[in-house]
Amino acid sequence: MNSFQEKFQRRIQQTTLNFSRSLMDDIAWEAKNELEEGIKKTLKWYLENENKIKQMKPVKMRTPLLF
Repeated sequence: MNSFQEKFQRRIQQTTLNFSRSLMDDIAWEAKNELEEGIKKTLKWYLENENKIKQMKPVKMRTPLLF
């Protein structure tokens, strides 16, 4: 990656992070779980639903271009 791409990508990441924080503040969002507890719950849910997940069909999603 060249210097311009690195700077541009860093700026996009900062903007996205700032937007996310602002949005969370605007809607008064708070985490219900600590990070470690959330990871454990996510893993438990995944393991309990692994067969359902494997049966899902892939969906094409549009993602924003970062650089």
